[in-house]
Amino acid sequence: MKIQYFADTDTLYINIRDAASSDSGDLGPDMLADYDEKGAIVALTIEHASMHADLGSVDVRDVPHLRLIGRDLTEGIAVGQ
Repeated sequence: MKIQYFADTDTLYINIRDAASSDSGDLGPDMLADYDEKGAIVALTIEHASMHADLGSVDVRDVPHLRLIGRDLTEGIAVGQ
């Protein structure tokens, strides 16, 4: 899974799994989902993300085999809390 924020458009993109998107649809105001050919969600897009999400923190819990990869980690990562 990959999470990417585009500051120039204030868009948060969450790629849930690497699969080709064959369709997309609105989930609500400023929220879109991309679907694979079987109808499973492969990605989510949140437009005007700073109005809908706390972009200052990400809380990840109980994810097996987690490997953190990132840029611009200014405060480090607290593990095991």
